[in-house]
Amino acid sequence: MKTEAEFKHFYETQLMSELKEIEIKRLNAATRIRTLLIFELIILIVILVYVFWFRTEDPSSMPGPDLINVFWIMGSLVILGFIFVLASAGFSRSFRKMYKKNIIGKLVGRVSKDLAYFRDDKVEFNEFKASRLYNMDIASYKGRDLVTGKLSDISYRFSWLQVYGRTMPDQKMKSGTFRIFRGVFFVADFQKQFITQATVYPNIGRNYRFDVIMKFLQDTIMGRRIEMNDPEFDKEFAVYSEDEENIKKLLSPGLRQWIVDFKARTKSMLSLSFSGSKMFIAVNLRKNLFEPAIFRKVTDYDTVYENFQYIMLFGNLLEDMGKKA
Repeated sequence: MKTEAEFKHFYETQLMSELKEIEIKRLNAATRIRTLLIFELIILIVILVYVFWFRTEDPSSMPGPDLINVFWIMGSLVILGFIFVLASAGFSRSFRKMYKKNIIGKLVGRVSKDLAYFRDDKVEFNEFKASRLYNMDIASYKGRDLVTGKLSDISYRFSWLQVYGRTMPDQKMKSGTFRIFRGVFFVADFQKQFITQATVYPNIGRNYRFDVIMKFLQDTIMGRRIEMNDPEFDKEFAVYSEDEENIKKLLSPGLRQWIVDFKARTKSMLSLSFSGSKMFIAVNLRKNLFEPAIFRKVTDYDTVYENFQYIMLFGNLLEDMGKKA
């Protein structure tokens, strides 16, 4: 199944009946979430009315805002918000699980018989670290929706990941967290060593007014930058390696063009690395590709087709790369 016409036939003949069943579950979940929201808003209004109209102020209290009132309002917001988040996740869990099993699983199988889908698995942490794309202390590593496949002797896998790093401890020896990656992380094992190691990052300097300064800062952090003498590629990406001669053999003109085209198709920030026998690709995305929205019809053709397109994009990544490299 390669074309939209083939997908549309598959959608109408094999997916629609199951999508309608899942849509009933989605509507039930959405109704329960809306009901909960209305109920919590009523509770909040009652609390606000009590605080501002019926609660008597302590005459001995200090001038300024009444801290008890602040506590009532802030405490109510925190508790109600916490309940809403937990309950919403619980209400939608069943329908999302059913969607991934019955729809995403089928789409993956139809794209290629060599692909397999595992809803609760992810790319392993040691492979994420081995990419050397994010050399920092990891505080949290979460993911799901693993897809695995094989093309000739090349095994590959990709999944949704959300990764947080840990900041340096402050004077009180406390450290915070910050997100370093959210998106699809792709790993391909070619079963033979690359001729050199390299990392390819977005050329962030071009997005700033003082691009020379940003280029200097990026190079200071990342290492030795190698210009590929390819205006289109060098505008979008910065290549770092200690082996200038072999990196130009590794990143052939065809492969560079494929990287530029792939970035255009995903419309996102893209980073790559080559280490040992593996190629790593990190595609930053705002949303999980396979996570259905609770307030959007799952029977919507465009939504399902978007899932199919991304599975095609990543599932056939190596095949597409081989044609251009």
